[in-house]
Amino acid sequence: MLAASLLIGTAAIAADADIVITEVMQNPSVMDDADGEWFEIHNTGPDPVDIQGWTIKDDGTDSYVIPTGSPLVVPADGYAVIGHDTAVMAAEGVTLLCEFTGFLGNSGDELVLLNVALTEIDRIMWDGGPSWPDPTGASMMWDETTDDNNVAENWSTSDTPFGSGDFGTPGAPNGGVPLVKPDVYNVYHRSILPEPAETVTVYADATDDGTITGVDLYVQVNGGGFTSSAMSLVSGDTYSGTIAGGLLGDVVDYYVAATDNDAQTTTNPYDAPVGYYSYTVADETITPIATIHADSLGYVGTPVMIQAQVYIPGDYQADGTSVSAFVQDGSGRGMNIYGTTRVTGETLLNDTSAIVKISGYAYWFGTTVELTNYEVEPVSTGNPVLTPTTLSTLDAAAPSNEGTYIATSGPITVIETTGGDNPCYNFTINDGSGDVVIRVDEDLAVGMDTWLVGDALVAAGAGGAYYGVGQIKVGLASDLVNNGQGPDLTPPVLVSAELTAATEVTLQFDDNIDPVTGSNAANYEVYETATPANTIAVSSAVVQVDDTYVVLTLAASASGTPHTVRVNDVQDTDGNPIVDDSTMAIFEAVSGGDIIITEIMQNPAYLYDSDGEWFEVYNAGASAVDMNGWTIKDAGTNVHVIDNGGPLVINPGEYKVFALNAASMTAEGVSVFYEYVGITLANGDDEIILLDGTMTEIDNIAYDGGPIWPDPNGRSMQYGGVGERTDGANWGDTGPVFGTGYDRGTPGAVNDIASAVPEADLFTSLGRNYPNPFNPKTSFSFTLKTDDRVKLSVYDMRGREIATVVDADLRAGD
Repeated sequence: MLAASLLIGTAAIAADADIVITEVMQNPSVMDDADGEWFEIHNTGPDPVDIQGWTIKDDGTDSYVIPTGSPLVVPADGYAVIGHDTAVMAAEGVTLLCEFTGFLGNSGDELVLLNVALTEIDRIMWDGGPSWPDPTGASMMWDETTDDNNVAENWSTSDTPFGSGDFGTPGAPNGGVPLVKPDVYNVYHRSILPEPAETVTVYADATDDGTITGVDLYVQVNGGGFTSSAMSLVSGDTYSGTIAGGLLGDVVDYYVAATDNDAQTTTNPYDAPVGYYSYTVADETITPIATIHADSLGYVGTPVMIQAQVYIPGDYQADGTSVSAFVQDGSGRGMNIYGTTRVTGETLLNDTSAIVKISGYAYWFGTTVELTNYEVEPVSTGNPVLTPTTLSTLDAAAPSNEGTYIATSGPITVIETTGGDNPCYNFTINDGSGDVVIRVDEDLAVGMDTWLVGDALVAAGAGGAYYGVGQIKVGLASDLVNNGQGPDLTPPVLVSAELTAATEVTLQFDDNIDPVTGSNAANYEVYETATPANTIAVSSAVVQVDDTYVVLTLAASASGTPHTVRVNDVQDTDGNPIVDDSTMAIFEAVSGGDIIITEIMQNPAYLYDSDGEWFEVYNAGASAVDMNGWTIKDAGTNVHVIDNGGPLVINPGEYKVFALNAASMTAEGVSVFYEYVGITLANGDDEIILLDGTMTEIDNIAYDGGPIWPDPNGRSMQYGGVGERTDGANWGDTGPVFGTGYDRGTPGAVNDIASAVPEADLFTSLGRNYPNPFNPKTSFSFTLKTDDRVKLSVYDMRGREIATVVDADLRAGD
């Protein structure tokens, strides 16, 4: 008998080992956990297994022994469900083999089965999400084709509904792992703020556990219903599609759908077409930065366009990797342009002489607002770098300075350092009025580890606050000077001189000026630059409230003739005298009578007219001219007032290009002085008229479309330098190839019309019509390699001729 009992016991243990945990409902949704939790076991062996007396436990305090007294048999190759409440589960259509007490953790937990002999038969341990599925309202199920049921990757979420709405297969085989739908993410459009007729590009990333078979862009205009078009793979997992340019006021909605090789489709937004992305076609609108600061939270998440000059370049990289530029506009306020995600044109932020247009999304960063996910377009280059506003340390700490270029100075009172990936120094300074923190990246300046409390620090940068403490973030090494212990020993430097009225000169220094020596008129001399013996007496000198400025009143007018100012004996507030005989040419924003139009590209061939039109001006005078505030117009309705956000200075002898699309021309290797809007150069006859700030006409070029003027296609019209410029007979149309195409001209340089066009460089081609689609009109461009008869006709979709555009003998190059 003893031998027989031992045999039966051994056989029982062998059969018990065939029991495995195959499915777990640890977090039901339709019912409470106390009613709806359950787990499923599978007898994988050839013999039935009775589980009465078994223990269900975890590694904590939960432990339950299944009662004995009646068989609880899991048949061979059978499934059984063990849950909390037999009656509740029966109402859900599920028959329980038995009940248990204790709970299955919704996050991490263990489920352990011990047989009557307390031998561990099976165990699973889920982690609440990092690796295991961790669903709500659905069971976790084991793929029984795999070897180990305690490996997270072998479990997935059930997608089979049962009962009142939860998902699972209690008491039945799980089947295969559910198909995984594609993932569609990083959906966005460019440009951010499209104008009428501007084509918009939509980007999206799509991935799958198998293969993406198609990505489609769905678009509707003004709620007219969605239509789809296929998107193209750009690189990696990124796809792109285009949306045709719209009309002013059009509301355009779109979403993206991706399909994989299992015919599974995912949309972004997930609830499309109920949810979708949207933009409105609108004319370009520049928002002053001060307006954004006045309602920072109201602008969060809103697309906005600003126009401003860079004063801390983007490659400063505040966090060591991302772009972090600061710009400031004519409203006197500045802003941080941050990040590398979904950005274009960010290299334009590295030039502190550049004025740029930036479209992006306002983001609230605790106490500051910045633009992210942005695109940058050039407006003008070669502008004088911005000068910071000098403030006391107390005023520099004000929250109203956020993003604005400010400077201050004072002795260091506290030195602190920060850790992290991009450590920095925080120098607290105080000139006696109050504290401000000077924040400097560790690698911006050398030797900061030797600086001491008491050192006299002069610093400039972006104002702001960090956890309520006012600070200046320094972005340029040249904006940080340590004058060592004791008083400042650095002499002041004259940085600019401008004739602000006929008998008034405004000087700016890089330091605070002593009111006694700075207001002594005898310390200044104004003389003709070409003839220094011809001087103008300085009647008075007054140090301004911002004591980096001094205003000189002259005894006579200095207008019309270049003058220079010489400064001696002027001291800063620390008693340091300026270098003897410091001089500065006096800038005068003179009348623009010497500004002339010298080149016109009215009909490019390689680019659309909307991308490739431009004209060139030349300063033929002896003085610099500020063209900000001037007007460009024609004799009709086209008009644009130049708004550079600051001076737009063309120096003597300079050629400067005004373009309709600065980004396109920059890509063609052309340095654009200014981008205008609202002006189109007709391919036939038209006018370009320049008016200065007083609306005085400075230049007027009217071309006639061919009878006299060259009227080329793909070549600029260039003034030959001899004869009346208003006579088209004095203009030519040859010149070197520029850019990446076949267009010819000398944008931004001396005109060259002496050389004939080499025939080898000519080609016969028909360019794209623009706009396309069109209603009611469109334009065509073409070039000819040789003189020939040309007939250009338009046909409808049925092949019927509806118009003849050209039917004439034309010359090569037209």
